[in-house]
Amino acid sequence: MKGSRILVVEDESKIAEIVKAYLEKDSFEVTVAHTGGKAVSLLKEGFDLIILDLMLPDMDGEDICETIRKDSDLPIIMLTAKSDEDDRIAGLGLGADDYVVKPFSPRELVARVKALLRRAKGTKEIKSFNILNSVEVNSIFCPSTATSCFSMSIINIPPISNFPDSSIFCRLLNTAFTLATNSLGEKGLVT
Repeated sequence: MKGSRILVVEDESKIAEIVKAYLEKDSFEVTVAHTGGKAVSLLKEGFDLIILDLMLPDMDGEDICETIRKDSDLPIIMLTAKSDEDDRIAGLGLGADDYVVKPFSPRELVARVKALLRRAKGTKEIKSFNILNSVEVNSIFCPSTATSCFSMSIINIPPISNFPDSSIFCRLLNTAFTLATNSLGEKGLVT
């Protein structure tokens, strides 16, 4: 997350400087664009997140948001003086991931940036566990897509004939599958 590239699109120099200073303090690489046209031309450089003012001198931030959403899932935080509920709903409806109203806390904005980047760039978590030394479950969870996949392998289980009641064997498998789906998500592959 540190070193992530952030584009701040803000026409008010003082606000842009404050946002940039707080983000750089947390080791983010920050580029500032004071106009919408400059922001659109900079998008080719590849950013990890954009902080977007809506009221720019040359074009609306809403138009920039729509342009970005046509081709990209780039995380967008709208930072604006438009505080009406309808404006916030419209901004989120256009594809913004978050909406921050001015005046704002720079520390809170940085926290929102970190949270959004964490979700957008989520690393895969790999888990593996055994159930009764008989069933091995391996999972991969990807937070950015909020999906889980898992494989379940039967290991070290004696033949079903060794169980006094075949329902015990079936309950073991059902318990393993239930534990796996409850802890890892609904999608799974049983092998």
